[in-house]
Amino acid sequence: MKSWILNTLTVLVSILVTFAIAEVLLRTLYPKYEYAADARFQADSLRITTRPPNARRTVHHPDTRAPHLVIYNNHGMRQHRDFGLHDLKDATNVGFFGDSYMENMGLPGPYSFTEPLDYLLNRSGRDFNVLNFGQSGYGTDQSFLAYKHADLSATLDQVFYVFCINDIRNIYENDLFYLNQGGELQRNPALATPWWIKLISRLHLTYLLQDGYNRVRPRKNDWEGLDARILQEKHADKHVRKRMRSDRAKSVGSSIREGTDNPDVTRSLAVFQALLEKWQTLAAVNGARFYVVLLPTGNGSLVKEFIPDNIPVIDLYARFAATTPGYDYKDWHFENDRHWAEAANRLAAATLYRDIAEQAELDALPASRVDQLLYTYYSAFDLGWMPAAQAEPVNRNDGELKRIADRYAELDAAPAPGD
Repeated sequence: MKSWILNTLTVLVSILVTFAIAEVLLRTLYPKYEYAADARFQADSLRITTRPPNARRTVHHPDTRAPHLVIYNNHGMRQHRDFGLHDLKDATNVGFFGDSYMENMGLPGPYSFTEPLDYLLNRSGRDFNVLNFGQSGYGTDQSFLAYKHADLSATLDQVFYVFCINDIRNIYENDLFYLNQGGELQRNPALATPWWIKLISRLHLTYLLQDGYNRVRPRKNDWEGLDARILQEKHADKHVRKRMRSDRAKSVGSSIREGTDNPDVTRSLAVFQALLEKWQTLAAVNGARFYVVLLPTGNGSLVKEFIPDNIPVIDLYARFAATTPGYDYKDWHFENDRHWAEAANRLAAATLYRDIAEQAELDALPASRVDQLLYTYYSAFDLGWMPAAQAEPVNRNDGELKRIADRYAELDAAPAPGD
C-alpha cells in the first residue's frame, strides 16, 4: 500500500514538473499566448476583461503582415502614451468607448484615430486629451460598465460610444442586464469564476492546447485570437456558456441585418436603449456630454431608431458619404479584415474634430488646414503608411515632428517593464 502511494506521488510530481518546464519554455521561447494569458478579469464586473497596465506585444498588420507594437499604458488603455492626473487637470478630456474598432490592434498605435484627433484639437491653443478606452469583443453592456468603473471616467468632459452592429449580439450573449416588469434596467447577479478556470486561464499551455484543437477541428470552436475572455466566460456559468457563440446568438446578428422578427433581438434592443439612457444619465452626473458614434460601415442605420432622441448621434457613414464621392466602405477597410484601415481612421479624426471643436466652442480650422496638419502628423512616423501628398506644400519642421513622435509614440521607445 505504501509503495503504491509513493509510486503515485512520484508520477504526479513528475507530471507537474514536466508541465512546469513546458510552461516556462513556452513562455520564454514561444510567447504567442502572452496576450490571452495576461488578460485580467475585473472582479466587480462579471465578464468584463481589462488589459493589464504597462503590457505590450507584437501584432502583424492584416494586409502587409508588417509587425508593430500593441502597448497598453499605465491605465491599461491601448495608447502609446501614459496619462497622469496632472495631465487631465485643467484640460478638456474626451473619452471613446467601444470594441475592436476602438482598440484598433491591426494598426500601429499612432494611426488609431484618437491620436491624430488629439493632435488637431491641441492646435487650438487649449489643452485636450483624447482617451481610448476600447476593448475588443465588448458589447454595449460591457462598454457601459467600462465607463462606469474606469478610474478616469469622472475626468471626462465628452464621452463617445462607438457602436458596432455586433454589440447587440453581445448583449444577448453576455446577459449582463435585463429589464424588469416596470421596464427598468437591472443587473443580473454576478457569478464568481471558479478558481481552477482562473488558474488555467493564466497558463500558456492552455492556449497551446486550444490552438491545436482549433486547427484540427476549426468548425467546432469559432472564437479566434485566443481570447481569455471567452475561456473564462464559457466556464463561469452554464447559462452564459449556452449563449456564447450559439446559433441563437448568431441569429440575433442575422435578424438585425435582415430586418426579421426575433424575440431575442427585441429584448436585446430594449436593453440597448436602456443602457444608452443610463449611460447618458451617468455621464451627466459626471459633468460630461454623451454621444453615440455610428461606424462608417453603414450598419448603424439598422438600430438608429432605437437610440433615444435626446442623445446626439454622429453617423460616420453619412459624413464619409457626404465628403467622399462614390463612398463605399469596402474601399476603406483592410483587404483581409473588416476593420477600418489607416485612411478611414484619418478621415474619422478629421470628421470628429469638427464635432468636438463645436461642442468645445473652438473656431474650427478650415478643411485645407486640417489636411495640412494631418499630413504633418503622419510625417512624424515611419510606420508604413502616409496619406496622399497635399496640393499645397507642407512645412516640415523637424522640431514639430519630434514633438509629435514624443507625445504619441512615447512608450514605443521605452523599454518593456522588467527589461
